[in-house]
Amino acid sequence: VLDQWANKKEGGNVFLWPCAANAWNMQYEFRAAGKQGEYKIYNPGSNKCLEVEKWYGHNGANIVQRSCNNNANQRWRLSPR
Repeated sequence: VLDQWANKKEGGNVFLWPCAANAWNMQYEFRAAGKQGEYKIYNPGSNKCLEVEKWYGHNGANIVQRSCNNNANQRWRLSPR
């Protein structure tokens, strides 16, 4: 599960962590953004969205939370495996 260690700070890292029931820092909403099929991943507890830090486009890029905006590095697509 995605976790931000109860961190509400701008630029706070997001980690993979075992699930904890009812933890606000592990609850996310997919909200429509940009083109059809694109989403923002929003955390109501921190009032922030997930983004690719510094617009890196390579494997292993860091994911952080920042104030929601309409930039491409905050838009996500779901794809089948």
